[in-house]
Amino acid sequence: TIKKLMDSISGDKTAQTLEEWRGFQSGIERKMMSSEDEIEFYEKNDTCSTCNQELGEEHKSKMIAEHHGLMHESGVALLKLGHKIVDLESRLVQVSKVQTAITTNQNQIQAITSYITKLKDQIEKIKEREDDIDEKIQKLKDLKSELKSCLEKREKLSIQKQLYETAYVLLKDTGIKTRIIKQYLPIMNKLINKYLASMDFFVSFNLDEKFEEKIKSRHRDEFTYDSFSEGEKMRIDLALLFTWRTIAKMKNSVN
Repeated sequence: TIKKLMDSISGDKTAQTLEEWRGFQSGIERKMMSSEDEIEFYEKNDTCSTCNQELGEEHKSKMIAEHHGLMHESGVALLKLGHKIVDLESRLVQVSKVQTAITTNQNQIQAITSYITKLKDQIEKIKEREDDIDEKIQKLKDLKSELKSCLEKREKLSIQKQLYETAYVLLKDTGIKTRIIKQYLPIMNKLINKYLASMDFFVSFNLDEKFEEKIKSRHRDEFTYDSFSEGEKMRIDLALLFTWRTIAKMKNSVN
């Protein structure tokens, strides 16, 4: 349910992990600066600043080499940690966008549901009235048509909500973005086109590494999602939903 999903989002420790990694990053940087200071000291001084004893060249060379080694190790660790932080920051942005989309989608569904209830009440009231029969019939037709439109819109939003929820579950795992791009993206594109073809919608649909779609017709003309009819958009949404579910099952079976 939406409540469970939102509770899961609020309980996500990604932000806490990011803060901890940034702390480690600062610690490594301080360690590197300390090694730099030590190297500079041994390069410029011949006497120990603490005990005033003379520092031999062999000892100085040994300490300089040791701190150079520490700086190298710290630099490698800092680079690896930096990549992890960038990936985690990117995932946090995506999770935040999905969270916003889920909330917006749920609000729209609730608004449409309330309006559907209102329309049904109006239909019942018209049935109970004893005014002009032709006017009543026309009013009923109009309301039922509007009701049908709202029901279809709610159904479409429900499908989109499932897409967002499935996407969030995948994105919530650490490192899943990289794994999706390297392992699942080619499979996803193949599945999406397979499901579209099964619904007699023959276009070439491809997601790139930024998850932006590129849609081409048989004649290789490019289209955008918004250029399609509501029925065609519904088929695209369903193909994406079926694909997300399949990928989620594949991921769970691997885990």
